[in-house]
Amino acid sequence: EGAAITYQSTSSNTVKVVSSSGEGYSGVLTIPNKVEYDGVEYTVTSIGSNAFIYHEKLTTVTLHDTLENIEDGAFSCCKFDKMVVDCQTPPELGQGVFDNSMEFELVVPSGTEDAYKAAGWPI
Repeated sequence: EGAAITYQSTSSNTVKVVSSSGEGYSGVLTIPNKVEYDGVEYTVTSIGSNAFIYHEKLTTVTLHDTLENIEDGAFSCCKFDKMVVDCQTPPELGQGVFDNSMEFELVVPSGTEDAYKAAGWPI
């Protein structure tokens, strides 16, 4: 019941989000900065291609400061009102990350707005 985030190891201590299963998330989605598996802690550095495609019941998405990139189409065809990104350096965006998604409010750390705009974020 509900949705679970699936991760894939990208190195001995990092992972990326590769998908979410089930009905999809509704309400608030928070991508953690760290996850633990078999007693080992991994840093979440990436969101994979199409990881959250067609998630139409989200309201808010929060991305933590360890995120380095978001791959192609990760949030395409989504509906959410707000995305909060805690990264001082804007995560690199793949192609069509937000294609066919509804307009949303983007909240980034104070003073980083120009960097996000230059990196192609919808700000």
